[in-house]
Amino acid sequence: MKDRSYTVREEYLESVKNKLQDVLLLCQIHRIPFFATIATEDDGTHTTYQNYVHSAAANHIPITDDEIRKHILVANGFIPVPKREAQTFAPFEHSLYGEREE
Repeated sequence: MKDRSYTVREEYLESVKNKLQDVLLLCQIHRIPFFATIATEDDGTHTTYQNYVHSAAANHIPITDDEIRKHILVANGFIPVPKREAQTFAPFEHSLYGEREE
């Protein structure tokens, strides 16, 4: 059986985290929505992630299609459902409800 664990040297991880903190700070200063995720470890049964977020909604930054919000939901465990066409239904005839048409 393959070893499915994932490890990264601590100094590499700290280097990446420091750079992401710098990017996050710049995004906060310049009011740029930002989202990044890194996998910090995996023991073969569970993967641990660290997220970096400067959310448009939480920081009152007007954007039309907030994809970052959707990424955050997935990162927090929500399961996405594909878009589908809207269903349209014709109303049933009143006689089906036992009502008389007038």
